[in-house]
Amino acid sequence: MESRVKARRGLAIFFAVLVAGSAYFEHKVLVLGGLIERHLGLIYALMWWVTVSSVVARLIVRESPRDISFRWGGWAGTRAVLVATALPLVVGFIAYGMAWSIGLAHFVGPQLSRDSVGVHFGGTPVAQFCKFLMGYIFAWLRLSSGSIWPCIWAHGVWNAVIQGPFDMSTRGDSVWVGESGTLTVIVVIAFALVLYRVWPLKAKIADAERTR
Repeated sequence: MESRVKARRGLAIFFAVLVAGSAYFEHKVLVLGGLIERHLGLIYALMWWVTVSSVVARLIVRESPRDISFRWGGWAGTRAVLVATALPLVVGFIAYGMAWSIGLAHFVGPQLSRDSVGVHFGGTPVAQFCKFLMGYIFAWLRLSSGSIWPCIWAHGVWNAVIQGPFDMSTRGDSVWVGESGTLTVIVVIAFALVLYRVWPLKAKIADAERTR
């Protein structure tokens, strides 16, 4: 029970620091206006603030870093990396393939052009729900492997695959595809449900609580 109270306190501190810092950086970007490229310092600070918030929370609650492992994790680590690699491929081929085939988005073939990238809706409720689901998938990768490498790999391969060939093969704005498109979210939901049903994490979470 004590470990759960400590975990809840850590999460409360994490979210408090995260929300306060993120609100500040986003406010500065909005006030300054103009292209995002002119405020890369603020954008990078916003992106890294999640890490800063996590470190601050751990320091305040004096949480041991023993659960942060850079080891590969044997077969469990390999399986997690394979799942991380499959995620953007499954999402891309199903969501984008469906949108292209029934005319919800226009396929043009890979092009290195800003105009050919599908629209993103980073601040909408649909986008936030997608991020929540991705959080579950990343947690699954971390807890099932015992290593943070699968999460690092997942972030990189998602950006490389979705923002790369799939977005660059889609011309014009579309609410259906892109990182936060409706079809993208639906496929991510299905992917998360498969992980939840096929490889549940209850035992892994219990193990993690015993090591705190």
